[in-house]
Amino acid sequence: MGLSVFVMPVPSSLKNPIDCRVFGVKVGEDVRIGLAWMQVNRLEIADHVPIGQLTRIKGIPMVQIGDHASLGPANTFTVTYEFTNERTQAERG
Repeated sequence: MGLSVFVMPVPSSLKNPIDCRVFGVKVGEDVRIGLAWMQVNRLEIADHVPIGQLTRIKGIPMVQIGDHASLGPANTFTVTYEFTNERTQAERG
């Protein structure tokens, strides 16, 4: 798996520019991210998105979160082997 981001509980005004430079993620304006762990290949978060404490996103190749979406606290998003396996993707079409 490619990109792995562990977001620390610091003010978003400091955290978002650091995450964008270090990890190459795209983060919109007015994004608030709590303590979170994201293991993804590519991450894009649009404007006005709060992400709650203890959110975990693991194994999803590409994550896009749209404008005004909201992730509450303690969410877990993960993927099965079948979703990421190229052979099974080809079989499904």
